[in-house]
Amino acid sequence: MIVAVSQEGQLCNRLFHFSHLISHSINSGNRLWYPFFAEYSHYFPNLNKKTLDDLQINIYSNGLIRSMLPRLASIFSRHYQDPPFLTYIKSGDETIDLSLMAHETHKNNLLILDGWLFRDKNQFLGNAPLLRELFQFEKAINDEALRTVANIKHESDICIVGVHIRRGDYAQWQAGRYYFDDETYLSSMNQISSLLDKQGKKATFIICSNEPISPSSPLLKDANAILYQKTAIEDLCLLSKCDLLIGPPSTFTIWASFFGSTPLHYLEETHQIITLSNFSIKHC
Repeated sequence: MIVAVSQEGQLCNRLFHFSHLISHSINSGNRLWYPFFAEYSHYFPNLNKKTLDDLQINIYSNGLIRSMLPRLASIFSRHYQDPPFLTYIKSGDETIDLSLMAHETHKNNLLILDGWLFRDKNQFLGNAPLLRELFQFEKAINDEALRTVANIKHESDICIVGVHIRRGDYAQWQAGRYYFDDETYLSSMNQISSLLDKQGKKATFIICSNEPISPSSPLLKDANAILYQKTAIEDLCLLSKCDLLIGPPSTFTIWASFFGSTPLHYLEETHQIITLSNFSIKHC
């Protein structure tokens, strides 16, 4: 049995963390207990009890369990060296490839995984169809996103570009490296419009942000830019329905790219040159 004992960030961090462990669980034939997703499970109706039971996955948790598991893991890591009944592995700064350590899951009764950087590199993409089915959005949210896209695509040559403006915590994360002003995003949007125009396509931009965008922002001066600011889960679903995505490196945009098979271009510097060849479907 595999047990995750660390709560990794917010929704999309946990979506990727959970998904890689699901992939490894399926391919190794081991049960998985992931007690850090229950608070988001209502957004994904296919995470029903029967489906999870069939996949040998348990997401049951409560506040006491979530607080105690990391403490217990810490005790094991400090005081027990190679105990006979479990294998404890903590990820540090480097990725641990679960597909290369499948034998560990059979060595002992329990495989305890502590940390963010566990990935099932060899099997994850092969399991992508199952993961996308498992994490289908709640119907009302999905239907609203589809209606929004359908209302925009009244002409066949329209290309919908999702723009994820990440603010908030990005003012401090990595010393604000990816905290860009509106003009930086606008420059990228203008470049994309020009590139698509040369292919006979018209860009329509859907702008999502975790902070309010001012109505006077230069981003909204053109008729081809639509501000879509609802809940995080609604933004995420709509971004996954776009034709192209742009935004700073973030698991939020990366999940939209992976889930929707939508090409994404990272925005990584203020004066960045955008090329269509740099759009690709991402995952982490």
